[in-house]
Amino acid sequence: MATIGFFILIEVFAAGWKLAPDLANTFSDWKMLKKESPIFSTTKGSSLLAQEGNDTAKLALHRAIMMQTSGQTAKALTLLKNLQSLPHLPADLRAEIQNHINTLLADNLSKPADLSAGLKNRGDIGLQPGSTLGIIECKLRDGKPTGRILRVAMKARPGSSVDVQNIKIHVYFYEKTSDGEIVLTDAAIRSEWLTPPVEWGNGNPQILDVLYSGPLASANPNTFFGYVIGIYYNGELQDTRAVPVKLARDFPPPLFLTAQPK
Repeated sequence: MATIGFFILIEVFAAGWKLAPDLANTFSDWKMLKKESPIFSTTKGSSLLAQEGNDTAKLALHRAIMMQTSGQTAKALTLLKNLQSLPHLPADLRAEIQNHINTLLADNLSKPADLSAGLKNRGDIGLQPGSTLGIIECKLRDGKPTGRILRVAMKARPGSSVDVQNIKIHVYFYEKTSDGEIVLTDAAIRSEWLTPPVEWGNGNPQILDVLYSGPLASANPNTFFGYVIGIYYNGELQDTRAVPVKLARDFPPPLFLTAQPK
């Protein structure tokens, strides 16, 4: 883990790192994803939502959109349907929720989850609705001798006020072992901004290179498999990309950061 330029925390993950709590633990107070008893079908859930007001419903809608983006289509649909069943929602919010439900159903849930489905929700500026930051492009190229260089272009929503100390970028590299298991890499990883100083307020893309040194030498060395990126603001996932897409399904980044990796 390294702090890179202007207090923006870049975190790269390898075997031995403790990942943030999973989604179910993140929402433990509300039991949002607990089987058979999602929050919004409970008296407690309705009471909490009533206390928090429409802003909480909008936040939950944003969670559903992020789930869809990360390939968790079924979970997104469940959350949207539970939201839709709530009483006293404003008509415009209920209509927006229904539109997202219709989109998911039209995409045929029997198909493998695809991150590109989430791209349909992006506006003209390339960001998810309601997000402050977003990933607009990722390019992976070969490094030397067996490494990779991942170039990530990100930007802030035009006109938004961004506190750079609250930005965190998580990068996970994965390898395949000789017996076919997918694991976090043990390889050395470093990162560098391509064109410092980093200025999020100007609406221009900020370019980050993440350098992965390649699998460690061994009698049966691993092979590079892919990567997952998550960009966070104020501890909340703003955007994510994964190649191949199955990594987003098998190792989805947490929606919230509740503790630092140790």
